Amino acid sequence: MESKLKAVDGNVVGKSCTTVVNEGGQFVEVSGDSNSVFGYEPEQLCGMNVMEIVADPTPETGRNFEKQLSGKMEKITTEIIHGSGSLVKVEGNFTPFSEEGNRFMKTDVEVLEIVQEPDSSEDILNSEHFEDVEERELQEIARSLRIDAPSGKIPVSALMMDLLTTHEDIEQIKSGALSLYQCVDERLLEEEKRNPDSIECEMLREVKKSLYGVYLRIQRGDEEMTGERSGEYEDYFN
Repeated sequence: MESKLKAVDGNVVGKSCTTVVNEGGQFVEVSGDSNSVFGYEPEQLCGMNVMEIVADPTPETGRNFEKQLSGKMEKITTEIIHGSGSLVKVEGNFTPFSEEGNRFMKTDVEVLEIVQEPDSSEDILNSEHFEDVEERELQEIARSLRIDAPSGKIPVSALMMDLLTTHEDIEQIKSGALSLYQCVDERLLEEEKRNPDSIECEMLREVKKSLYGVYLRIQRGDEEMTGERSGEYEDYFN
């Protein structure tokens, strides 16, 4: 089945739009090609908070926002979560202003590059449950559906992107642990030929067991997901 949540089009590089946010970080005005830059239409962005689309916001992100709002920072290059789920690098040029005693910030935003695109082979929206739903409708739902995360409200499309990256990281950890397990096992065999009761051998056995434990915890999860859990290694740590 073809991926329903498509990656951002490569033609968005160089696209730009202008936004106005209030001192609380909410978009209040949007003009230009916001759909290419952010993956949202102007009416979707208005009311959203800047922190909802910033990739990995930190306390430093909040401090930088205050500098921008007060005119102490005129430009920044940062990464955002595009509405498609892609990670996009943008440049923002800031012009703070006041109106009726309230502070606002006008930002000219330009797309510099696409940092990372969703992996369509792992796409959550490939589920058979969505086969009869139109692509545009699924994209709209993923962008508009938001959850209250510790970092603030985030769209489900951004969460999908994080999940894809997390699954890739976990797979690398699993294969890395198994590879190191085999290396330690080979070294242990060498040491056991000299003195199987040595401290070196005991140390290598503990490291070997721990490495296999990392691999096994992830492998068990994989088997649970696919219904292939056999219970073969239930007594490994007993």
